[in-house]
Amino acid sequence: MKNQHLILLSFVLLPFFICPDPAAADQARLKVDLSQAIEQALKTSEDLRIKTNDIQKRDAQYREVKSEIYPQIDHNVSWSSNFEYPTSAMLTDDYGISSQTTFSQLLWAFGKVSAAIDAANKYIAISHFDQEAAQRDVIYTAKVSYYAALLAQKNYNILEQSYLNSKQNKEIMTNRSATGRMSKRDNIKIASDIATRKPKVNDARTSLESSLKILKRVMGLVPDKQIRLVQDFADSYRPLKFEDLYQKMITNEPTLKALEQNVALRSDLLKVKKAGFYPELSMFANWTYQGSDGQADISGDLIDPYGVVGVKVSIPIWEGGKKAHQLFQARIDKSTAQISYEKSKKDFILELDNTMSEYNQYLNTLKANNASVELAEESFKLSQDLLESGQVSLTDLNDTELILTNEKLSRQLTLYNINLALAKIEKLTDQLQSDRSK
Repeated sequence: MKNQHLILLSFVLLPFFICPDPAAADQARLKVDLSQAIEQALKTSEDLRIKTNDIQKRDAQYREVKSEIYPQIDHNVSWSSNFEYPTSAMLTDDYGISSQTTFSQLLWAFGKVSAAIDAANKYIAISHFDQEAAQRDVIYTAKVSYYAALLAQKNYNILEQSYLNSKQNKEIMTNRSATGRMSKRDNIKIASDIATRKPKVNDARTSLESSLKILKRVMGLVPDKQIRLVQDFADSYRPLKFEDLYQKMITNEPTLKALEQNVALRSDLLKVKKAGFYPELSMFANWTYQGSDGQADISGDLIDPYGVVGVKVSIPIWEGGKKAHQLFQARIDKSTAQISYEKSKKDFILELDNTMSEYNQYLNTLKANNASVELAEESFKLSQDLLESGQVSLTDLNDTELILTNEKLSRQLTLYNINLALAKIEKLTDQLQSDRSK
């Protein structure tokens, strides 16, 4: 009897162990809004870490170039053994030792070093602009990935609701069949409608899973981490004017600032090449201890000190036209940098203009979508009521339900396009996300 009670108790408790609590499973999911997705993407981005390394490298190169203005001090120590020498050098000692400290200081190079330092400093500025551009790319990618996942989630919910609507229509038709008013044709038609909607739901689920995987990759999460999107598309958006954002883009766009800085950089490098045609003036000094003896252990009495100090002028005379060709290349590089800046500026202006035109057009489309969805919902509910009373056919009901589904999908696509355009505008102009809607 006792064993029977234990077996009965095990059957009662078994479902609690093998069936997970849906509420607990939902709580285990990571709730993610747009700001969290962006923050996580910035925190784990490999591209940003690479750009940080580039900045550190440029800073080291700047210090390397700047070291040319400081004194250069070297010290050399040598010990030699003259194990073989000609008869004419019989007076040469067998062993020699030398210790020499050399000091040199560049005095004047006609701006060559200062221009090189300015160029290295501009390389650092460009690397910072590149890092800012990479940061905007990461933010834009995170937004696009979040919006794509959100669109996939919305589409899945809509198509799943369409599937449930078709099953609800079947229940209505089943209630009608109890009174003998449902034909075999209607029964087959409603079963066919349910069957055709199931693959669409499955496709939408697959698309959602793929979108979530991409979002998790952008956020740096492990693939098996479960997440739930908690931020929806905004309900309202304000129109934007090109004139209000044009100057923000010209002022704040990091790629344009990097290209503009590159023009100045090429001017500095051109100065470096020009200075190569002029003399370099430097001073030098050295202090040497040197001695020799017939024994390997040279006595300190045989080691004599002497020092030298002087000024050196290095004048380039002829190198086969090498410096002239280098100067010509530097001029070409500066011209190319200026052309690239002007071209990119025009491209960015065109991109901003087109994106804003698309954005404002999508706002008009959204108004039409909202009206269409509202009318389609009213039409569908009315058709359901009329179907129960036999005033419309099943085909009419299915048509209204299909129209409703398509209008909902179109509305979500428009919202996705609006937010995609906004993300691009924010990337170009650094427009704050809080300024989206009012």
